[in-house]
Amino acid sequence: MAVDVARSGEAKESWFARVGAFVHSIPSTYRAIVNEMRRVTWPSVQEIRQLSVMVVVLSLFIGAVIAVMDVTFQAILVRWIPQLFAR
Repeated sequence: MAVDVARSGEAKESWFARVGAFVHSIPSTYRAIVNEMRRVTWPSVQEIRQLSVMVVVLSLFIGAVIAVMDVTFQAILVRWIPQLFAR
C-alpha cells in the first residue's frame, strides 16, 4: 500500500511538471510560429482569383459528369431493364 501511495505521488509530480513545462513552452512556441509565418510566401490577388475560378470550373465539370452518369444509370436501371423482363 505504501508503494501505491508513492507511485500516485510521483504521478502527481510528473503531471504538474508536464503542465509547468507546457506553460513555459508557450512563448517559445509562439515566437517560432511568428518566425515561420514571416517566411510564408503568400499568393497575389491575381493568383487567388485564377485558382478560385479553376476550382469553380472543376466543381461544375465534376457535377456535370455526375449528372450525366445519373441520367444514364436511371435510363438503364429504371426504364430499359424492367422493359426486358415485362414481356
